[in-house]
Amino acid sequence: MNDNSSTRERSGLDYPGRILARRYSRELQEIVKDRIATLSAFDSLNSPVLPYLAAWEEGNSELWYEFVGTGIPAALGCTVPETARVFRECLLERRIYRNFEMEEGVRKEKLGRGEVKHRRAGLRQEGKSRGRVEAVYKLLLPECGVVWFKDQAKVESFASDGIHLSTGGLTPVSKEMESEEKCERLIDELKGALASIKTLSGMLPICSHCKKIRDHSGRWNRLEEYLGRHADAQFSHGLCPQCARRLYPELYPTDSEDPPEDDLDRLREEVADIMSFFRDPK
Repeated sequence: MNDNSSTRERSGLDYPGRILARRYSRELQEIVKDRIATLSAFDSLNSPVLPYLAAWEEGNSELWYEFVGTGIPAALGCTVPETARVFRECLLERRIYRNFEMEEGVRKEKLGRGEVKHRRAGLRQEGKSRGRVEAVYKLLLPECGVVWFKDQAKVESFASDGIHLSTGGLTPVSKEMESEEKCERLIDELKGALASIKTLSGMLPICSHCKKIRDHSGRWNRLEEYLGRHADAQFSHGLCPQCARRLYPELYPTDSEDPPEDDLDRLREEVADIMSFFRDPK
């Protein structure tokens, strides 16, 4: 019977790791056995936190699991030995939330799959230096789509063996993160709407004679063109009573407040012809 088979028999587990099956120090192996027993007992409580014991070697950022709670491979749709590989392949994003001074609040750092792979060694080193890991992972699973897990773990180093252990748990937080993403989309939409509104605020240079507006590039635009681009508005043309009286005095009695309805129809047609000429002169 080889070492790996005897290890499985002694533990009664589908052991996915390396430390108990290879020539590491007895001290490290005893620690790993004790952790596996503790995490296995915790896993039997059916807690929403899914426990794990992960490890990696000094100088090699590739992580493997010494123990995986039953809920993790079940959520990923894989076997226990495949857990580390499937997790890496399904990873879409890693988020870290850092607390700063009161005026700055919480700063969110996002890393995509490619960035995580590129910075994996640095992330392992950061976890080792801080003695803990706290992040949120976004995964795309073939069977159930996008899922989110919050990862919290304690990191320990064993220099004589060149091994680092990460003892922690994954908590499903899909509903919470979907709500956060929805809020982010709403905020972006509001920022876009606010930016659109701001284009019509402040000082607008306008010609006192023809009423054209100068934009940021220095180009002079007709009022309706400028407002059409910067506001959700459309325009139709007509004549106010004052302009109608000035342009067509024979049709606008001085003792009348408004021109006769029949004459108004004719005025509208004439104005439409005039505006058509200016839009498309021949």
